[in-house]
Amino acid sequence: MELIKKIIKRIDEYFSKNENEIIDELKIELSNKNDIITYNNKSIQTFIDTLKDRDLIIKDLSTKLNELKNELVFNKLFKEEETKYKWKPGKTIYLHNSLENFSEDTEYQEKYLAFLKTLGLKDSYKDIDETVYKIVLLIQKYINNTLLVDYKTDQEVFGTGEYWLSPREAFDQYVTNELATDCEDTSALLYGAIISGLNYLGYDYNNRLLRVDIDFPVGHAVVAYQKSNGVWACIESTYGEARFSKNWIRDKDMFKGVYTGLWHIFDEVTEYELIHSYQRK
Repeated sequence: MELIKKIIKRIDEYFSKNENEIIDELKIELSNKNDIITYNNKSIQTFIDTLKDRDLIIKDLSTKLNELKNELVFNKLFKEEETKYKWKPGKTIYLHNSLENFSEDTEYQEKYLAFLKTLGLKDSYKDIDETVYKIVLLIQKYINNTLLVDYKTDQEVFGTGEYWLSPREAFDQYVTNELATDCEDTSALLYGAIISGLNYLGYDYNNRLLRVDIDFPVGHAVVAYQKSNGVWACIESTYGEARFSKNWIRDKDMFKGVYTGLWHIFDEVTEYELIHSYQRK
């Protein structure tokens, strides 16, 4: 047993010492023992790799448990409520289809990423919250400081009362053509930028990023992001970085404030409605 304990101790030292050094020490110690199987380089390395695999399995299980926890919390706030909506002329369809499964669109994510890097996106941030915050500021400053006009109605641009752009179309409109439209189109641009940045930096945003179409107090469209402390931050599409930053720092939860008259809350899969008990808190 003492020998086994020594072997385990050596394995634990693997991460603080050179691998070859540990293996050589084990071989010397084991070579003096006649009552055990002689370990060669391959068997020792296999043992070490097994421990590595164990750590990966534990990490994977931890990730899955966190995903399950997020899903349980999410389901306490929202329930599925699919409603068809006229979001383009001649199209009455589920609003989540306007996102066109953007999280799987590698072509346009690369376009967004290249654009974000020209605006100053870094290759790392402190955490997912800081990443989202910085991406939003980059996009808002681009709209406010670069585009000649930061807002035009659908009627002015498309000649119709309601015309939702997808994140792909929003990129073409705002970046390629350098023309801004209204709040739901700006929120599509913000959504595309956030998804592209988070995927690039390897963050999991499942059940933490939603598009929101608001009925009260005014018709409006924004992006909602759940911060790590549980607060649902409103990512503004119209009012600029000053208002967004103020509400972000104050940890103002959009679903507990004035934005409670919602037409749609949606992601790429389906639409939801806010559970009323949460609104009254």
